[in-house]
Amino acid sequence: MLQEKIIYNNAHELPEIWESGLFGRSKLYERSFLAHIQKGSNSKQCYYIIKTANRLDGGIVSSVKLRATRWLPPMDTVICRYPLSLPTRGYSLSQTAFEAAVNIVSERSEGLKMIICDEKIPNIIPPGWKTKNGMPYAIFFNRYKTFEEYLDGLKKNYRKSIKRSLTKFKEVIICEEKGNEFSDKHYRLYQAVSRKARYKGFFMSQPFFTDINIDHIYLTAYFRGQIIGWLILLLDGTTVYAPVCGFDLKKNLQYDIWRNLHLSAIRKAIDGKYSSIDFGDTAEVGKTRLGCVLKPRYLLVKHENKLLNVLLSFSRWFEYKPTGAMPRPYKRNEG
Repeated sequence: MLQEKIIYNNAHELPEIWESGLFGRSKLYERSFLAHIQKGSNSKQCYYIIKTANRLDGGIVSSVKLRATRWLPPMDTVICRYPLSLPTRGYSLSQTAFEAAVNIVSERSEGLKMIICDEKIPNIIPPGWKTKNGMPYAIFFNRYKTFEEYLDGLKKNYRKSIKRSLTKFKEVIICEEKGNEFSDKHYRLYQAVSRKARYKGFFMSQPFFTDINIDHIYLTAYFRGQIIGWLILLLDGTTVYAPVCGFDLKKNLQYDIWRNLHLSAIRKAIDGKYSSIDFGDTAEVGKTRLGCVLKPRYLLVKHENKLLNVLLSFSRWFEYKPTGAMPRPYKRNEG
């Protein structure tokens, strides 16, 4: 089958079909915002589109250094995220996107290759590749008219725990800010949290936050005039994305900063009548205690070094395994 493969090294070069077809559902994949990410990220990114007579495939490819474990140095890694297909004759969405992503990543020179999918990976796996469960997304589905109704829907022990956290924040002022108010102090809090990340790799520069070019809010927490934490909300239609935060690690236990920032986001979504919040793929247990539902994510991984590939196949590197039963905070089954 004849096909045309085009690699775009700059998001500004992407054709209109990227937004109107493949990624037309979200502002987060608009060319201008992708270019902003590309400018502010420590990773090198490119984008691909593969055209055939029957379908259109596309995805985002990033090059970054990832550390699998403490006793290994960071590995040169290529990651294909969100592979999608736009079939026109009934082709399988996940199969075609999967095949295109494997072909694109296999051509790259980086040793560690990784494909991240929101859909379950097909059973036909190329030789040498290994499937793993990736870190799930935590999604909060808003079914409430008021914040108090949300609290009333929780089981007693979860509700009491949240109210204790809210009490710790009673002297804290939450301000809604924009990027031009993002300060050096905001950024230092982000750096402190990022250094604690499970898999250090992606990192954003300060101009990314100050010059952000889509509708957004910074929920910033002040205690006696000093910033102790913040959480960014990206507003995309009826969905809120809350991918990044920063907070004072030393004061977190005293004020429950992380938890209260996420509760503030929930309050904002309820008051603003947003349908859901995507809280990203970290701290999944803490987020499920607030009522989030985990959306699974899947990985396909391979290392060109045969020994490392064997270790990758039989180890838990990059694999998500829950530590136990997930919290069930609602009085009735929700989500």
